[in-house]
Amino acid sequence: MIQATHAGKPKKLSATLLLAASLILPASALTQAPAPQQFEVASIKRNRSDSRPWLAPPVAGRYTATNIPLKLFIAAGWPLKLVGAPSWVLTDGYDISAILPRPDASPDDFRQMMQNLLKDRFALKVHTETREAQVYVLLPAKTGLKLPDAIPEPCISGRKPTEAEAQAGCAAMNVTPESITNQKISMEWFTTVLAGMLGRPVRNETGFTGSFKVNLDFAPLAPDTTSPKPSLFEALEQQLGLRLVTQKGTEEVLVIDHVERPTEN
Repeated sequence: MIQATHAGKPKKLSATLLLAASLILPASALTQAPAPQQFEVASIKRNRSDSRPWLAPPVAGRYTATNIPLKLFIAAGWPLKLVGAPSWVLTDGYDISAILPRPDASPDDFRQMMQNLLKDRFALKVHTETREAQVYVLLPAKTGLKLPDAIPEPCISGRKPTEAEAQAGCAAMNVTPESITNQKISMEWFTTVLAGMLGRPVRNETGFTGSFKVNLDFAPLAPDTTSPKPSLFEALEQQLGLRLVTQKGTEEVLVIDHVERPTEN
């Protein structure tokens, strides 16, 4: 669960998202129908208040988001850097309340439902492109990794662990403009969070495949901010024994071809 801690715009949030099977199935269930690709019900309303932004993965078959810019809903459907967005896509807040066709929908099913909802209600049309880009590579610091509570076993992110896997689940994430905290996180998930904050691809080359605790405290990334805290780059090295190196590379981006403000209902 990712929760913003301020109501200013534009909002920066980063975020995060059961498999059940029977041992005996009737013959009619051996050939399963494709998973539904639409929300059963979905309401979209413009939020003109200064209410606290709230964004979390679906819970018990329901999805709720409050005062969130369209940019982040697009990111829930297409986890790529966004290009060609009009300014209101980054700033106007929207509330979405939706019911999933079943409570155990997979993250891939949810992404497809979100894509279809945005295409339908915002008349969204997009395409992807591969472009040259500066990328970051995440490496151990020269003094070595200093990961708190590090264990060799990775934790599961991106889906709800089964009952047998419950102890292996990653913990809830909390991200603000000047902190990243999590009681148990994988390096791959941490790398994804860093990429979202930096607005640039981050490639994990730490060699660490387990999980660890993070309580990273740093100065906000805004260039006009004065803070006694270390920069994100300094904090990574000082607090976790990690460093970011810039390299040339490529990234896949999502380009907006057309988008409209929705008719509310």
